[in-house]
Amino acid sequence: MGLPGRRNPLLSARRAAASLRRSRRLPVYVAAVFFVASVLLMFRDEILYLTTARSPSSSLPTTGGSAGGAGLARREELVSVNKPVLLGHGGKPEKHHSVTERHRPKVSAKRRPNKKAAKAARKKFMASPAVAAGAEVNVPETCNLSKGNWVFDNATYPLYREQECEYLTAQVTCTRNGRRDDGYQKWRWQPRDCDLPLAFDARLFMERLRGKRLMFVGDSLNRNQWESMVCLVRPALSPGKSYVTWWDGQRVVLHAWEYNATVEFYWAPFLVESNSDDPKAHSIRDRVIKPEAIAAHAGDWVGVDYLVFNTYIWWMNTVNMKVVLPTRHDQFTVIRRPTGKTWEEYDEVGRIEAYRRVLDTWATWVNDNVDPARTSVFFMSVSPLHIR
Repeated sequence: MGLPGRRNPLLSARRAAASLRRSRRLPVYVAAVFFVASVLLMFRDEILYLTTARSPSSSLPTTGGSAGGAGLARREELVSVNKPVLLGHGGKPEKHHSVTERHRPKVSAKRRPNKKAAKAARKKFMASPAVAAGAEVNVPETCNLSKGNWVFDNATYPLYREQECEYLTAQVTCTRNGRRDDGYQKWRWQPRDCDLPLAFDARLFMERLRGKRLMFVGDSLNRNQWESMVCLVRPALSPGKSYVTWWDGQRVVLHAWEYNATVEFYWAPFLVESNSDDPKAHSIRDRVIKPEAIAAHAGDWVGVDYLVFNTYIWWMNTVNMKVVLPTRHDQFTVIRRPTGKTWEEYDEVGRIEAYRRVLDTWATWVNDNVDPARTSVFFMSVSPLHIR
């Protein structure tokens, strides 16, 4: 036993050795934490989709015009939100703020919007003769709609309330997920050299879509576009005269009987064939594509009057893309699709090169199969994230 008041050299040496062993293990723990964080960041959209996805019967009812929203699960998590970005004439953001709800400053009573005045202004606008008569949208052909600014409009926006639209999935219901403000819904696009109608006219839109098909094709961002569109046209649909059909989630269709029209979404995150084509099991670690194979998807695009394509966000997970090697058959064994095809033998190609090959395949299909006199084709490349 050591003398009182003096340190035991042997005990000190043991403590030092234990501390050294712990310090040597520390980098391993740090590396593990960084690995888990990077995986969560890389697959955040897929994790959100899987954790919030519901069955078709609960996500989208079979009749239109109901109050809706009751089937959406309420979540009280604290979420990070972003204020809208005001864009200048050149398209560059002028100012951007990112804060959490916990630290969001309270709005003073003087600056609080007058909800009664805003509601009265909206009611007056919707009752105006131009809106009631379904006025035509007269925009000069020389006007460049892409140049302008986002303008805050507290009178006529938002165009629909989250709780009023039963077609929204839980992933994109910001209010139900904890966001307290709704100012981000009150921005409208104002072209620099011409004017657009202040509010979206659902009946005029559906009249123009009468007897036609509108289809969004692409990844989860275009799925959001479909949800927003069906919420926008919902006021023009009579109760009991619309319904939604699902084909395993890959193709979702809103049928509007009274207009003989459809608003559709087709799941194809890379446009071409990939091992992520199953919308119920697309969170795959090694995503592999067939850049020259598009026929399996494109058969459902034939005859559509308005095609809106997108593919971008799913390309941002890795620097290189895995591309299936050209073979005579698919006799691989590890990664399998529900159809039995396999995706094991592949080569890694630079992301830009793979993207170019996919767009070449897509453009070739459009040129060979789309009649420009009947079908309008739109393509959206760079797109925002779900949380923007």
